[in-house]
Amino acid sequence: MTDAGPAWPQRRLATMLGIAAVMLSLGTAAIAQTAPGTPAATTSAPTRTTTPDPAPAQGISAPAPTRGVTTPPTTAAPAAPVAPATPTTSAPASPTPVPPTAAPLQPAMPTIASAEATSLVSANVLAAARAVITTNDGIVLSEISLSTFEQVVLVYRAPANSLPTIAAALTILDANSVSADRTIYSLTQGKPRVYARAITAWPRMRACPVAGNITIGVLDGPVAIAALAKSADIVEKSFGTGPAQPIATAHGTAVTGILVGGISGDEPGLLPHTHIRHAAVFRDHADGTRAEIDLVAAGLDWLKGEQVRVINFSFAGPENAVLSALLSALARDGIALVAAAGNTSPGTAQGPAFPAQHGDVLAITALDTRMVAARDANQGDFVDLAAPGVDIYVPTPEGGGRYASGTSFAAPFASALLALQLANAPRLSPGIAALILLESAIDLGSTGKDPVFGAGLIQANPQLCGLL
Repeated sequence: MTDAGPAWPQRRLATMLGIAAVMLSLGTAAIAQTAPGTPAATTSAPTRTTTPDPAPAQGISAPAPTRGVTTPPTTAAPAAPVAPATPTTSAPASPTPVPPTAAPLQPAMPTIASAEATSLVSANVLAAARAVITTNDGIVLSEISLSTFEQVVLVYRAPANSLPTIAAALTILDANSVSADRTIYSLTQGKPRVYARAITAWPRMRACPVAGNITIGVLDGPVAIAALAKSADIVEKSFGTGPAQPIATAHGTAVTGILVGGISGDEPGLLPHTHIRHAAVFRDHADGTRAEIDLVAAGLDWLKGEQVRVINFSFAGPENAVLSALLSALARDGIALVAAAGNTSPGTAQGPAFPAQHGDVLAITALDTRMVAARDANQGDFVDLAAPGVDIYVPTPEGGGRYASGTSFAAPFASALLALQLANAPRLSPGIAALILLESAIDLGSTGKDPVFGAGLIQANPQLCGLL
């Protein structure tokens, strides 16, 4: 029998030490894997593990290791790399900065348009109807009581997608309720018919620079300056006695309004930036609107002192020697004179036509958009030219507009055109300026000058306002 007594404690101790080494190694790896904040190593050498000798079976003696002889350890299969608890070959890496996280974009909520609506409900459910509207995010704008119908019109604003819900709920409250959009209606009147510029080839602009270099005189009834274009320089002087009355004011405002335009802007004036000196000599009387010769003379004297270059006469009457003498004197002083040809009186073939019949005055008749002479316009050899004068849209003293017909409203077109001629050529005599208008007119009616249209329809030249 072999004696194994002394070697057994040594082998047992070696085995226990081997087991302890394995357990220590496994515990260290577990700690490394679970320790927070420990950076992981990128590489690790495989762990060499020494396998302890198996415990000898009872009754069998294991050979004792020979002292001084090293037994090579058994190498196990490489295990998964285990990060060491504390790296020894490199310094800990600096933490990577984390960019700030932007707040996630919220999806835009769709905008629900609001709309105005109206509902017709019975008066006895009014309170409940209000509640229906407000419950559905609506706002009641107004309530109109229809006493004879025993109903109420509710006007409200609500989200467009809520309107059907409101209408349905109101129908439950009142089976006879009706809901609809808040419809807006317009008057059935059209825009003013304005044709005068087109048939006279008047430059299509609101301002003519050279028009500011000349002053036009108007002898007429009172003018409502507040109703006319603010761009014009208008000065009025009254020569009548008593307050201005509607008829005279309407006529004077219309005549000067054709020249400069009204504040409504429906029809711009022919010369909106010109200078106007308006002598108000007509007044309304019990027997009609009139101006005495002495007031006309006083008005002409004032206009001459204001250094006007053109005077517009939109009236007619019997010939008068005093007025004739004054007209001749004005013509000699280089002032161009333009007058309405006059209108026939009921039951007469020819009405008064002075001062249009004066030899130094340019007489203007009226025609319409069809180039047809106004049916009540005077005719005769004294007629020089034709201009638009039927259904002319003119300013009113109240600031609106109206249609007017007559040779009174044709004369301002010729006055404006003469003023442009003289503004472009200040040394031009009134006679030569009038001759230019006669030669540039469109012949109408019989060939050449005739008693109906004179030389024809006046025509503007775009070059007069610096336009080619």
